Amino acid sequence: MASPHVDDLSVMTYVSQFPAQAKLKPGAPLRPKTNANKAQAEPTAQPNKVRVFGKGVEATGNMVGSPAPFTIDTFSAGGGDIKVTVETPRGKQEPFKLEENLQKAKTYSCTYTPTVEGTYVVKVIFAGKEVPKSPFKVGVAASKSDPSKCSAKGPGLESAGVVANKATYFDIFTAGAGPGAVNVVIADPDGKTNTVPV
Repeated sequence: MASPHVDDLSVMTYVSQFPAQAKLKPGAPLRPKTNANKAQAEPTAQPNKVRVFGKGVEATGNMVGSPAPFTIDTFSAGGGDIKVTVETPRGKQEPFKLEENLQKAKTYSCTYTPTVEGTYVVKVIFAGKEVPKSPFKVGVAASKSDPSKCSAKGPGLESAGVVANKATYFDIFTAGAGPGAVNVVIADPDGKTNTVPV
């Protein structure tokens, strides 16, 4: 049964009752096959679309001994590897920690702790090329800490009661002392020293 409203642009759907004998007419148009499970091609890298922001790449506001974090956003930059270098004013490499955040977000968190005052140089490279504004010139000021306001107390510091091969402890109080890292070095009766994690 044909409808009088059907024209040459209409689409027809049918169910073949004879699959064994049914054949496609030579020259008939075919729709390309698609594979939903096929991984999409990685988009072309565009380093110029990478954004870097945060305290750790700002020209001012950082101090010796205080963590300097910053974020690298590659969401609109396609696929590519991230490389970061942090150089001290003396030309040495400063250790840093780089972590990838949620994969969908395509952002990275990077943190370093300046150890000397002066101008640091932070470089961010994406897919083999430096990103906009890199290298970042980061000014680091001397720490405004006051060690005289630190104190320590606990059984591990008493003149009596500490037993060999038995764990002990003490607390370090830094309230009001300002920013800075705490290091503990213990010397034994023979003068040997050992650094203790805090």
